[in-house]
Amino acid sequence: MKKLSAIFSEPPKSLGLKADTQLWEEFRMRFAQESAPPSEEILIKKLSDAFEELTGRPVQYDSLVYVPRLSWGGMGSGLVDPWTWRAVVFPALARRYREMTGII
Repeated sequence: MKKLSAIFSEPPKSLGLKADTQLWEEFRMRFAQESAPPSEEILIKKLSDAFEELTGRPVQYDSLVYVPRLSWGGMGSGLVDPWTWRAVVFPALARRYREMTGII
């Protein structure tokens, strides 16, 4: 069984906010040893659940999310953009999942 770590090899180039990059690392570590799920739908559910657990807000949230543990100081520190995750990051991970599992 393939490991999800393969889809987290590098972050998408479109991570804009400082905390988005830090959150990416938390996702990468969280899923490093997990086996690939049997479907893309389950993958997206796992990613959505992880986003909510790690940020305290659902990925469908309409505003920036402040995550205190990701705040290192400076403008925008600690802010995560749910839109980036649902419109850029999750689709990129889903594409990598399809490539890894041979669905494409």
